[in-house]
Parts: sequence; C-alpha cells; structure tokens
Amino acid sequence: MNMAPLPPTDAISCIILTSGTFHETHWKGGPSAPFILHRVVPPRVRIFHRPDDESDKGILQPSRSSEPPKGNLTLHVSLTSVISPPGSVSVVYATQCSIPDGNVDGLVLPPLVAKIAKPRKGDDLTQEAAIYEEMESLQGWGIPWCFGFFQFRSVEHFDFGPVSLLLLERCGECIPSPSPYMNARPPPMPTTVRHDLYQILSRVGKLGIYYLFEGGIDPKHVLTAAGASSSNVPSLQWRLVDFVFARKTDDEIKWIQNDHQEQIAALCGYVWDHYHATADEECPLQDHSCSCTKPVL
Repeated sequence: MNMAPLPPTDAISCIILTSGTFHETHWKGGPSAPFILHRVVPPRVRIFHRPDDESDKGILQPSRSSEPPKGNLTLHVSLTSVISPPGSVSVVYATQCSIPDGNVDGLVLPPLVAKIAKPRKGDDLTQEAAIYEEMESLQGWGIPWCFGFFQFRSVEHFDFGPVSLLLLERCGECIPSPSPYMNARPPPMPTTVRHDLYQILSRVGKLGIYYLFEGGIDPKHVLTAAGASSSNVPSLQWRLVDFVFARKTDDEIKWIQNDHQEQIAALCGYVWDHYHATADEECPLQDHSCSCTKPVL
C-alpha cells in the first residue's frame, strides 16, 4: 500500500500545546496549557574522548545543515495519555495533532508522540535531540522520524526550567517482554528482530555513536514500524527508540560495533532466561548469532 509522503522534518517551527493531562510526578509546579514552544536547533553532538587520548580520530561526520529550519508550520498538539512509564529523564505522551487554518494545505502527519523532559532534565533531552539530528539519515528507516526539538520558558515558572519537547513518529508494539508473572512463554520473537537490530546498530556505530542503556537494550525500546513512511525511504520492520544515553565517541568503529553486538546478544539472553526455558528448547530469537548456547530454531 502506498503511503502519503511525510512533510519535511523541519517543516514545523512552533507548537501550540493546547491541552493535556500531565503525569502527576512529572509536572508538579509546571506551567498550565496552553502555551507555545518554539523550535530550537540543538548544538552539535559532543565527542567523548577516552581519558588517555585527547586526539580527535575523525569518526564519520554525517552531512547536516547548520542553517536554521526553514519551515514555518504551526502545529496544535494535545496530550492524550502517557504511553510509557516515566523514565529518569522524560515522559512520553500520545498526542492528537492538527494543523490550524492558514498553514500549508496538503500535508499529512503520521501519528506522533511528545517526549517531554522532566524538570531540570532539559539538557539531557537536548542531547538526545542532537543525537537524532546526527542520525538524520536513519530516520524513517530504523529509528523514528524526528520532527523537531521545541522549548518554552515561563517567567512565572522559572525554577521549573524550560519545557523541552521532542516530537517523534509514533511507532507500534514492542517485542514480547518477559514478566515474572507469566505462566506461559509468549510467541517466539520474529526472526527479523535480530536482523533489523544488527542493521540499525551497525549504521549507528558507523557514525561513532554508542547506543548506551543501563542493562542493555530494553525490549520496550524495540518497536514495530508504524507504517507511515515517505515513498522514497525504504524501511525496516522494527524501530529502535530512546537515545537519551547515546554518546558519540572517537573510538574505533570496530569497538563500537562489538559493543552493539554484545547488546543484541544480551537482549537474546535476557529474553531466554526470563522464559525459564529448558535446555532443549529453541532460542526465542530464532536466527540469532550471539553468545546464547541454546539451539537455534
């Protein structure tokens, strides 16, 4: 099925947050809707050097415009619900979006989420926005489309800090996540999970970016593609999300790739261990190449 082309990712210049029920632990002392958030161009990603090496080894630099966004679209956004448990940095909200009269006609937006930083965590979300800018060539292929980073600061709520918002394509369901309360194992993971994660993290690594997350890749951060994509961008079946702890370094690419392969292997082992499977059962990641010793289906 042919999907309508998406608008340019720099099309939106400001967001009017019209309404929303904020998570109680997230928004205590924050401003009330409505208010306007303006697009902010995040700074270039800082390159982290090892303590014993102060040289810049010239990790791949993606082509990225340093010009301000050219879009002038205003978007009305209403927060409808929290769609993931609050993290240490942000809360992700489902949205209802509309383009007010007087804007460009004919644009079709996919379902979007608003990732909003917790109080005094705006710098962390700014870092993630910069990482998304760095990975612009991967958007819509293996990571969500990012439609901009927006901020608002209220004089009345100055101590709350700037309201920082990352506007992202909404993806689908996550891979089956084991639970200690499960009496039966869920269906085996699709064979495309490992393949797509390898492809995504391989290209992320070639940009000199580590996908860092305490405990490795969380199954909740591997989501199905929503299906809305530009007609000229091929897409994998899965998306990797949440780059708030990602870091760009000057390490050799092979070391970054090795770390990413270990994370994929750890995901396989995590899923397997939590199924409490017997030794003669197949690994639920089916066609993996990892450190797991279980037989491959």
